[in-house]
Amino acid sequence: MPPPDAWQFEAIGTAWQIDTATPLDDDIRTEVLERIDEFDRVWSRFRADSLVSEMATRSGSWEVPDAEDLLGFYDELYEACLLYTSPSPRDRTRSRMPSSA
Repeated sequence: MPPPDAWQFEAIGTAWQIDTATPLDDDIRTEVLERIDEFDRVWSRFRADSLVSEMATRSGSWEVPDAEDLLGFYDELYEACLLYTSPSPRDRTRSRMPSSA
């Protein structure tokens, strides 16, 4: 099997690499970069023009695009990973870690 194609780029303050069996079409790469930019314009605390930076400068009510989906996903990750920590902060009896951990 041939090695995967590696697409490397900088985004949201770090280096990224997406490996695929075949090169991604330019349209897909553009979509990925546009979505990353949308995320960054809302959530980046390092961009002066982001919504999060604006929130830090004044009080108020905010409508945050994708917040429910993103934070819901983080809740799912938290739930899925919590019992794999050692010791489990939730419930040692339900921890999935080996007892020697």
